[in-house]
Amino acid sequence: MEMMQNKAKYTFWGKAILFALLLVFVVRTFWVESFVISSPQMEDALKEGDHVIVNKTAYGLRLPITPLSVPFTFDNFFGWQSYSTSLQWPYRRLGGCKIPVNDVVVFNHPLQTDRPLDKRTLCLGRCAAQPGDVIEVDGFELYVNGRHYQVSPDFRLEYSLPMQWKDSALHVLHQLKLPEKNLMAKNNRLSISMNRLEAYLLQEYLPDSLLKMGSNTANAKYKITIPRKGLKIKLDMQNRNVYAYLIQQEQRKSATPRGEKLFLNGKILEEYTFQDNYYWLLSDNQVKGIDSNHLGFIPERNIVGKASFIWWNYSREGIAWKRIFSSVK
Repeated sequence: MEMMQNKAKYTFWGKAILFALLLVFVVRTFWVESFVISSPQMEDALKEGDHVIVNKTAYGLRLPITPLSVPFTFDNFFGWQSYSTSLQWPYRRLGGCKIPVNDVVVFNHPLQTDRPLDKRTLCLGRCAAQPGDVIEVDGFELYVNGRHYQVSPDFRLEYSLPMQWKDSALHVLHQLKLPEKNLMAKNNRLSISMNRLEAYLLQEYLPDSLLKMGSNTANAKYKITIPRKGLKIKLDMQNRNVYAYLIQQEQRKSATPRGEKLFLNGKILEEYTFQDNYYWLLSDNQVKGIDSNHLGFIPERNIVGKASFIWWNYSREGIAWKRIFSSVK
């Protein structure tokens, strides 16, 4: 009798645990998932050690593409690949909608074409422009549809000041309780990562001391339309190199610029109608960020969801209690 009772008890708890695991799996797959911030690319909106809840339904639910995966893993399991590409489902999204400007978005790396779409590295970016917008980049400045894009207050750039001003600068930073982000010597100057408010405050105490450091975007200057689904664009010398990669990925054929023409599988392509929507996503930290300035347009199919709120924080500096259960802005 006692043996039967123990068996019934084990059966009950086994079913309960199995049901709980199944419920968690469904929630993580179709609704929300936790994402650990492991880089400073979105400082100070998101910091290393933040555990963020990603809402996968915010912009429409992207259905699974690689179903043969080990549950509760991403791309590896104890050092082994945790998925099989022998079965791949086509990309589908239920109830899609535009990403609002300034939302912080989680997306799959668009250039890792050797992996399945849903198994590529996860990245973060803030939506700066939507499908169909015309963007104009002029060095560090961005214009969307002719209007200057107002960056996040947390947007960080790399500045430099003369090395002989180091002690004065450190004194001001300590006095104003400003962080010393990425402080290092570069080419006989002192470089530091600051947002625009911090740079303004330092300039008030040390006038004409700061210079914006050069980067791969410092001298960039171009104007281009962000593709949207159904948009037909005439290809010319100004845009063919930018759009060639997108066309190649959509058509899964070789797109090669030659002379003044773009060739798709050896045939001249004079105009093209895009099959997907694209976004311009930026990092808040231009010093450490990887965003559309480096990756180009981000396809809608790569969008995972919205970074909604921080539910936990733990880093080398300990637990930041004030960040727990705060929303991502």
